[in-house]
Amino acid sequence: MKYMNIVRCVVVVVIANMSCGDLASAGENSLDWRTESKATLDERMAWWEEARFALFIHWGAYSVLGGEYKGETLEHKYAEQIQRICKISKEDYRKDAASLFRPEQFDAEQWVKLAKDAGMKYVVITAKHHDGFAIYHSKHSDFDVENTSQWERDPLKELSDACRKHGLKFGVYYSQSQDWHDVFDPSGDWKAPGNPAATRGSQWGDPAKCDKAAANRKMFEAYMEKKGIPQVVELIEDYGVEMVWYDTPGAYLDEYAQPFLDAVRNTNPDVVVNARIGAGLGDYQGGPDSPVVFSYTKDRYWEAIQSTLHSWGYNKFDEVSRRPTDYLLRMLATVVSKGGNMMINVGPKPDGTLVENDTKCLREIAEWSRDHIESIHGAHRSPLPPQNWGVVTRKGTDLYLHVFDWPEDGTLRVGGLRTAGTSA
Repeated sequence: MKYMNIVRCVVVVVIANMSCGDLASAGENSLDWRTESKATLDERMAWWEEARFALFIHWGAYSVLGGEYKGETLEHKYAEQIQRICKISKEDYRKDAASLFRPEQFDAEQWVKLAKDAGMKYVVITAKHHDGFAIYHSKHSDFDVENTSQWERDPLKELSDACRKHGLKFGVYYSQSQDWHDVFDPSGDWKAPGNPAATRGSQWGDPAKCDKAAANRKMFEAYMEKKGIPQVVELIEDYGVEMVWYDTPGAYLDEYAQPFLDAVRNTNPDVVVNARIGAGLGDYQGGPDSPVVFSYTKDRYWEAIQSTLHSWGYNKFDEVSRRPTDYLLRMLATVVSKGGNMMINVGPKPDGTLVENDTKCLREIAEWSRDHIESIHGAHRSPLPPQNWGVVTRKGTDLYLHVFDWPEDGTLRVGGLRTAGTSA
């Protein structure tokens, strides 16, 4: 295999009456549940835990700009936040970005087939990012691909249909706490005190920190009632969404997390909700963007997300940050060896095509997956201590040894294994 220089092979070891330490903690769920949905958690999470591997997609009006606005370029920065970084007014962002989002070459089937071939079991895409622009036909805002872009096709519907056709679960990213278009008007001074669009955190709603807190709260609650909650409901009802991936909970008050959870639970209680809804209300634990270290956790359900570049949205200046396929495969095996799920992100171009190197990466992952994906799907954390040659995933009494570096003497020693293997 071409990409065996980092994950040289996966050795399957079958153990009779395996004895390798206490496995009880691996099945425990230590999350502190604060909702009645705890009773159906394991049933709701069954497909998610089995899947282990997914495609994350950041795509929207910001893709049109590609990390550049009026001569300012976003090297080593998040291109999907270009409106905030370049302090683009609402009117200019509508004119220069959102109105031009017309993905003529978008092929949902191609995207889904690439994900499926790579061994990914679900897809999560940005239905609405912080800029407030919906990449679907929304009944609750005219700042969408139908009205602002005057685009008759519905990219989200096409992707949802393609996922269903090819047997992948379909989820959406939804920025619940930030909306730079319909909640707070950034057309003035982005740095003005009390301007929530420019504030990094929820102090905009705290009377002790912001003299405009009462007015800001009123605006946010109006947004929840008129747009935020209705859009989440329509995404579940009209697009068959099976997972809602909320973001940036630190940008709003904890009290607003519950309405966004209720929007999901009251529409379809089986929909999975991520940790970034805030206030500890998610179905599973999350982590930072693009982590490099994964500490041990007793939590049964947790996730890691990694972009192929530093930026999550399309950024034509960010190729220098590209993570090699080998690096991503090693991370995938490591995450699953510790009981987690992993999403790899790509940022498509505004015309609907994937960046060439992202397509190349997904095809290289597919090459590896053809022989090794059984060590990922349905696998669980390793019961063994850390190994100096790689990581271990497990299914029942089968151990999958992901060998990153073969010992120089050619003998693979499995530390902590107290029972002889019946086959390898």
